[in-house]
Amino acid sequence: MFRVLPVDIFDKETGLREKLRVATVGGFEGIEIDIQETHTLVRQHSPAYVKGMLDSFNLKAGVWKLPFSLNSDQRTYEKGLECLDNYARTASYLEAFRVISFIDTQNGKLLKNNLNFYIERINSVAKVLANYGCKIGIGIEDHRYFLSAEITRLCRKIKTGNAGFVLSARHWHLSGGETGELKKVSKDEIVYVLVGDVSSENKARDLPGEAGVVNRPLFLNTLTEVGYDGPVSPEIPDRDLLTIPCELAVRLLGGAFLKVWNRVFTDRQQD
Repeated sequence: MFRVLPVDIFDKETGLREKLRVATVGGFEGIEIDIQETHTLVRQHSPAYVKGMLDSFNLKAGVWKLPFSLNSDQRTYEKGLECLDNYARTASYLEAFRVISFIDTQNGKLLKNNLNFYIERINSVAKVLANYGCKIGIGIEDHRYFLSAEITRLCRKIKTGNAGFVLSARHWHLSGGETGELKKVSKDEIVYVLVGDVSSENKARDLPGEAGVVNRPLFLNTLTEVGYDGPVSPEIPDRDLLTIPCELAVRLLGGAFLKVWNRVFTDRQQD
């Protein structure tokens, strides 16, 4: 596994080179990619130029967000699908083979019509991504459910076989924190992992390890046991972290995450 900086911590004016520099300051090993920004840079320069930027900072491309919502209106969806081939080609140059998208559920469930709707759309998206060796991870917004049966069934109905899940340590804790749920998931079905903490007062997102509520060692060690070796990102907390200077925010986020990371994996090595 490797630590990835979420791109949402930056404002829209921050360029890729500065994002990469700040990511290293925060102690990260990879970074989420803004695929539209990256695609523009590849067209202006070359794939080798952009890949060289990542390599010069010794950073991996973590994931990129699907640049349109899976539940958008038909016109927006079709337009996004038309652009996806070019974006996926750009991503393949950078070895950014993981894509994520989030969908809403109703009490952890998808209605039958919604299930069929998402199956059709994700099949179309996954077919394009498969041409470039990419896979898509589906996450759910409802924090009460870690991995609902409907989402599992949805991903396993994707014909191309390149759909999986976004797993959240915070959602896992709030839905019961059972290791059995983690062990049921194949490592090949895990596309991205999010690690945050939960405020003991109002269930808001905290910095990793800040509240000490989520059992992060159990979560990360279980993922190691099932063989997951992909990107892991800290969740941005529900506070004014984005209002302070970006470099300071990344230092705070990266420092908290690295402390959790070292505690888990140093202890594991000593065992």
